[in-house]
Amino acid sequence: MAAILGYDDLYYRGWLLATINLSDLAAAGATPLGIVTSLVLPPDLSVESFTRLLDGIDACCAANGTCVIGGNLKEGTQIDVQATAFGAVPELPLSRFGGRPGDLLAAVGPAGTFWAGTLSQIEQTLVGEALDRLLEPVLIPRPQLAFGQALLASGIPAAVMDNSDGLGPTVTTLAQTNDVGLTIDLTDIVLSDDIQVAASQLGVDGARFLFGWGDWNVVVSVAPGRFDEVCALAAELNVPVTRLGELTVDRSYRLRRGDREVTLEAPDSQRFAPDSWFTAGIEEYIRQLRTFPMP
Repeated sequence: MAAILGYDDLYYRGWLLATINLSDLAAAGATPLGIVTSLVLPPDLSVESFTRLLDGIDACCAANGTCVIGGNLKEGTQIDVQATAFGAVPELPLSRFGGRPGDLLAAVGPAGTFWAGTLSQIEQTLVGEALDRLLEPVLIPRPQLAFGQALLASGIPAAVMDNSDGLGPTVTTLAQTNDVGLTIDLTDIVLSDDIQVAASQLGVDGARFLFGWGDWNVVVSVAPGRFDEVCALAAELNVPVTRLGELTVDRSYRLRRGDREVTLEAPDSQRFAPDSWFTAGIEEYIRQLRTFPMP
């Protein structure tokens, strides 16, 4: 995505590669032990670009208390970079299981900043410090490792999932795993000032930004009586929490605003899905993000 925004420096691709994999560890509450990489690169790639790619991987790892411990490098016709992160937990990890009807849903970590910044940059509707603040988590996203570790250590019963494919597929997968339904209540969602300004300039309902992939937060399902404890853990780490809604007995997936409801049909970004941007293209994904039904 950095290249689409005009940032061709492979540093950002390297940083994202590490983040993608470390975010999976965050959802388990794991402490990272290291990353192994598989890098397929064209023979005409400059040494400078190759070094910047490695610098991005290393910088993200260092920021999260880990490092690259091995990998593979070979030639190919285009850049194709993969990685696997390894981590450890004291006993049982956090998991997607354990959600119950009545549990509150929340996103822990930036929520909506990725697409607020991305669309503002693409459409050139915002400049200055506000745009810089929104673009920082786009270019150098932060996996929520510290929160995942704190939640695991707290013993608070919670179902947790890495939000890598967008809020819609993440919450529906979490609900399916626990054989429940869900309601996302847009009236509960509080957007940052920067996101609200970006939404106004773009002429978009700011809540839409939450439903695209790219925020690299974790979605948590927790009993109402323990929700404040989860918020307190996040506050100690200076990590934002966005209350989203709740799990329900009714196995439907709904978006609510006031007394209006629609079926949740947010765009999907899972691999091989027909509306994934990998399949349909980024322009089609943006169109879906801006037009999917909302109450």
